Formats: sequence, C-alpha cells, structure tokens
Amino acid sequence: MSRFNRTPSPAYRAFVADIQEYADADQEPGENVRRAIAEALEDELRQRFKDYWEVDERAERPCLRRPITGANECTCERSWIDFEETPSTE
Repeated sequence: MSRFNRTPSPAYRAFVADIQEYADADQEPGENVRRAIAEALEDELRQRFKDYWEVDERAERPCLRRPITGANECTCERSWIDFEETPSTE
C-alpha cells in the first residue's frame, strides 16, 4: 500500500522498487530520480500539455501567457530575460 494507491498492482510495486534501487545506487552522478522520470515521461507530458491547451505547434516566441489567455501570439512587450531579477553585485 502507498499513500497514493491503496491497492498497488504487482507491476506498480516492481516499478517503485526499481526506482528506489536506482536512487539508492546513485548510478549516474549529477542525475536524480526525478530527472530520470521526467525524461521518461517527457513525450507524454508534452502531448498532454498540447492537448489541454490546444496548442499545435511551437510558437516563434515562447510565452506561457499565450495558452493562458488564449492569444494566438505573444503580446508581451519585453522578453522573459527582462523579467528576471539579476542579483545585485554591490
């Protein structure tokens, strides 16, 4: 039993055991389990995002505001770099 699934299947238990074994072995320095899982699910998660937000193709100028507002194009007047805060060197 897990906190998310009260009756996990044998395949689910085996998957969790494999992930735990990978995490415990620290097989690839600099890589963690979350990153490995994200890489494995990348295509599916991207497709779910595209389906949910009804986005067919990559925009010329990436903008998260576009799918939220339903706009066809980015209407931001500044780049995302302009929005980022730069640490002061003073």
